[in-house]
Amino acid sequence: MNGKFWKWAHFGGIFLFIALWIFATITGLVESVVFVSHVSMIALVLAEFSAWQASRTEQKEDEDK
Repeated sequence: MNGKFWKWAHFGGIFLFIALWIFATITGLVESVVFVSHVSMIALVLAEFSAWQASRTEQKEDEDK
């Protein structure tokens, strides 16, 4: 997948998490420890995936040298 895809995927993710935050605030889910734990785990997985993608790019740049 190219960089343009990931740029738009992360941009869409921003709006997804904003919508999730608004939904959780309106419904009162932010008071639930289980909900907050699940959102935290999702954020950790997405951050790790993003770091993995960055390391793949760095490796490709190193191989191109």
